Amino acid sequence: MRSRSHFQRWQRLGCFLRVSFLSLSLLARAGSGRTLSENARLGTEDWLVKKPATPGWPRSDSDRTPEIQGYAGATSVNTGEEIQFFVDVRNPAADPEFRIEVFRLGWYGGKGGRRMSWPSVEREKEEVVLPSNKQRVPVPDPLTGMIDCDWSESWRLRVPESSVSGVYIAKLTTLPSGLESSVIFVVREDLRSSDFLFQCSVTTWQAYNPWGGRSLYNYPRNASVVSFNRPYAAPSFPFSHTNSSIQRPELAFAAGTGEFFVQIGARTEPAW
Repeated sequence: MRSRSHFQRWQRLGCFLRVSFLSLSLLARAGSGRTLSENARLGTEDWLVKKPATPGWPRSDSDRTPEIQGYAGATSVNTGEEIQFFVDVRNPAADPEFRIEVFRLGWYGGKGGRRMSWPSVEREKEEVVLPSNKQRVPVPDPLTGMIDCDWSESWRLRVPESSVSGVYIAKLTTLPSGLESSVIFVVREDLRSSDFLFQCSVTTWQAYNPWGGRSLYNYPRNASVVSFNRPYAAPSFPFSHTNSSIQRPELAFAAGTGEFFVQIGARTEPAW
């Protein structure tokens, strides 16, 4: 009986939060023409991980799963700046190449995302194909349990100045096998003001991330410190994870109205 009432309280809270976010989004529409224009553009469902790589993490250098994983060099990046990506393909002999595509998440007529492009020497690009690289398997720090991959850089993206703030993913696909994973990051517009700020709970996502066998919560094997320099344990994390999946509907509303930020940015770059 107690668990049922507990669930009902959380259910009511979830409904309240959704109504609150919807109300905020409607109030913010008057001053958010740039984001609304972006959100009205043609969307796609290609951002979805439909053929996921094996979840988890490699236990040794000989492991061939997860087939592809990666992480970004920062949780967020300002427009006009660069962000690094670090990708591990466990069996380069079978999949000598991998593809990266970048999507902005949002409403987009219910599609949930839009494929992004970026300048190159020849023409605008919507994807890049790179040689596969098998990265090292890190070991936990003996004192803190922290796992820091410290992988070699696979690719870096200079975010176009014209980009609209929001939650983005870099979708990773092995070639030719077609197995998929994704890397999440936030694009900021530091010089732009907005009536509505959406904060992504990146520290919560990382606290619950068990990649490498250590998170802050899996007692007695929990770590006292965790690092962002590692993939998430699920190919489509954090939106596949129960502790953060509630942010996805709010993200769809926020993507049409306001500015985006991450918890780390709120502490290191506050607006006084």
